[in-house]
Amino acid sequence: MLNKKTEEKKVAPHLPKEVRLKGQDAIVKENWFLQLFILAVVFGFVSGLVGGMVVNSRFFDNWLWGQDGLGNPATTSSRIESGNLSYENLKRESFSAVFDFYPAAALNKDGFLDPSLKVGSGFFLTSNGYAAASKIILEKFNRKDLVVVDQDKKIYTLEKVAADPVSDLAIVKVNREGASTLSFAGEDDVYSDLDVWLPFLNSGLYQTKVLDADYWIPRIHADYYLNSEKIYRLGLLKNSLDKKSSGIPVVNLRGQTVGMLLGIDASSNFNSFVKSAVISSALKQVLENGIIRRNYLGLQYQEAGEVTGNKKTNRNGVILVNNPFTGAGFVDKKSPLFTVGLKAGDNVLNINDEVISSVRSLPEILLDYSPGSKVKIKYSRDGIEKIEEVILGQISSK
Repeated sequence: MLNKKTEEKKVAPHLPKEVRLKGQDAIVKENWFLQLFILAVVFGFVSGLVGGMVVNSRFFDNWLWGQDGLGNPATTSSRIESGNLSYENLKRESFSAVFDFYPAAALNKDGFLDPSLKVGSGFFLTSNGYAAASKIILEKFNRKDLVVVDQDKKIYTLEKVAADPVSDLAIVKVNREGASTLSFAGEDDVYSDLDVWLPFLNSGLYQTKVLDADYWIPRIHADYYLNSEKIYRLGLLKNSLDKKSSGIPVVNLRGQTVGMLLGIDASSNFNSFVKSAVISSALKQVLENGIIRRNYLGLQYQEAGEVTGNKKTNRNGVILVNNPFTGAGFVDKKSPLFTVGLKAGDNVLNINDEVISSVRSLPEILLDYSPGSKVKIKYSRDGIEKIEEVILGQISSK
């Protein structure tokens, strides 16, 4: 009894009875969660104080947003998007697939070429020598009058040229095996404000942006009249480049082909490019058939959203019209739709339920099908919609 009273007197009498009986140290040990709470409060206060000092410091700003900072968009796209290449890898992969066209007469007796005599470029799509090039350049020369020169200055000849009947693209066959190639970017990966690169063998990688992924600006009244057998919506680059740049691949940071560079657009003074979907579909046709076979629908029209004075609320689809500049009727006599009973002013809305719009024009939608395919075409007349099933016709490369 004496010991217990003695221990109780060691604790101040004003403290709670439990503390006086067990002792202050025992109570603290039993309430371990109280210790953790106090520790968390102290840690939060200290870390907040130190963190605020760091975040507001010049060192932190440079580390995160400086020229080589982790948060700088110009230097971190490869960290943000999986699959992106470093500058050196992008340069190596794209350069290995690119070649330049020269007139055969540009070769001197020692086999040397004058770089200023280059007439255009191209790039390999398959390891056995199939490549993309500008049809406009190839139409100016006979196939035998051109030679192909790669980054190693090796010289090759052209075996075959297949001109695309619906675009300014050509698929050529070069007598080369083991060529390095570029893969295709998907249609959804081609969009406005996309950073792209152009690999020039004589001057290096040139960086620019896609100004418009679905560019089409009518310059004169005749340009409003379109037909289903011509790709007219192209990509547009931010910068204007030399005419001899035609045929250069437009590549993204993953090393994929976004498109192929064409000439300078007269209305914008910027370079346009044919998109990857056109190139990949043309290559498929050549590999399967030896020529480029495209669909034939035989329609003359204006885009519904571009018809002058059109008061209709529906801006999708195309309005069938006679072309006063060429004399072509709204539907050709050879068209699979000729016997359907279409009339000028009919609004063709979609093909197999895919809406015709500025995002995917009528000729672009037709790229998804092979000649002879059966498709359903919906059109509207006086607010009444109808669906007709037709078999697509064919036009081919020469």
